[in-house]
Amino acid sequence: MSSPRWLSGERFRKLWQFLAVTVFALLVALGTERMGWLQNYENIYYDYWHQFAGVRKESQYAAVVAVDDETLLLYRDDPLAFWAPHFAKAMQTLNDVGTKSVGLDFIYAVSAEAWLHKLNLPDSDISRTYDAPFREQLAQGKVILIAQLVENALGEPDVMGPPQEHILMLPNLDFDTGIANLYPDDDKLVRSFLPVVRPEENFPGVGFALQLVLRGTGGDSRARSWKFGNTVYTSQFDRRKIGYVGPPGSILTVSMSKLLKPDALSDPEVQKLKGRVVIISPADIGTSDRHFTPYSRSIFGSTTEPMLGGEVHANAIETILSDQYPRPMSLWVMIRMSCRPSTVWEGELPCVWKPITCSRLAGFKATWASTAHGSPPPLGSGSGLSSSSGWSSSSPSPSPSPVSPGAEGPGGVESSSPPSSSPAGGAPLPPPPPAPPPLPSPP
Repeated sequence: MSSPRWLSGERFRKLWQFLAVTVFALLVALGTERMGWLQNYENIYYDYWHQFAGVRKESQYAAVVAVDDETLLLYRDDPLAFWAPHFAKAMQTLNDVGTKSVGLDFIYAVSAEAWLHKLNLPDSDISRTYDAPFREQLAQGKVILIAQLVENALGEPDVMGPPQEHILMLPNLDFDTGIANLYPDDDKLVRSFLPVVRPEENFPGVGFALQLVLRGTGGDSRARSWKFGNTVYTSQFDRRKIGYVGPPGSILTVSMSKLLKPDALSDPEVQKLKGRVVIISPADIGTSDRHFTPYSRSIFGSTTEPMLGGEVHANAIETILSDQYPRPMSLWVMIRMSCRPSTVWEGELPCVWKPITCSRLAGFKATWASTAHGSPPPLGSGSGLSSSSGWSSSSPSPSPSPVSPGAEGPGGVESSSPPSSSPAGGAPLPPPPPAPPPLPSPP
């Protein structure tokens, strides 16, 4: 019996040459990608994808209360170090409107009371009562203060945190603080965050964003792992990509000046904060708390302004609670995407694997930006803590989620589908309510 025509002579030799070149090119591409040699090119694609995608979705779980120029002008005669009563008033408004947790994105090492005590003012109790409203807010257990990891003069790591008298008012002491450091990539762009910045058992090293989520969902920051949706966060030093909802200004932002008005609760903008995790953050024109993000890369000669630090943290909160963010692609999925079965050549050749085209690869990657994922499931409504929302902060054993074909995201990454129901764990956040209609204007 004679061998098939395609196995004989020149055709057979060319077929194996083609297969050898294809496999070699595939191995070189996978190897260089895994070794990080293509990371700079990957970052360029990743950044341009973000810019072309624009606003991907509306923020649902986080918001920023901006200490902007309008707020500073409202209290221009008060040094910022003496703003504790103003922050307390804003926090009380947030409490009344029904926010889940509040983070104060201001670093300070001394309280106004401690400084006033040094003056030894005669016949005055101000050094004991000035911060009383602020201490009252801290004692309620919904506020997270920030700390910063720094290096001292000897190059040793140290922590710059709130003053001790304020830490003592927190229900969990320094475990009610969150590390607010943001670590950019080598090109100075912030593409990721650290859920746990310093993974030590007896050290409060949980990041600011995760700490706020845990407070909002009733989780325990001393646990060794937490689960939100289909993702398990462990108490390890592990960078996670930020699933930005859009360019700077995409996160719901309300001026703090609106929270300080007597009729603040009747303001529709303030009511939008209900059910959200809120960060009080500097946003004035002179603040240095601005960071370069994927939206900051120059494209066609135009650049986008840096993103405020509070908004970066808010995007990290959205990432955790929506469970939608870029993830490293598994090797098997990369192989499947890099090859595809071809059709039989005129009935002569068997099914062979052909390299995928750039346009096909880009099409797979662009699915992360599409609306195919749908909106994340709503969080528990009202004050009831529904366990069907899929948010939990329990301590399960990590288990990888299956990867569905076509769910790959930008830059060779995957994006999970919306989280499924998870009965165990902490208290879920309620869904943000629809904005109430504007109040009628007075006649």
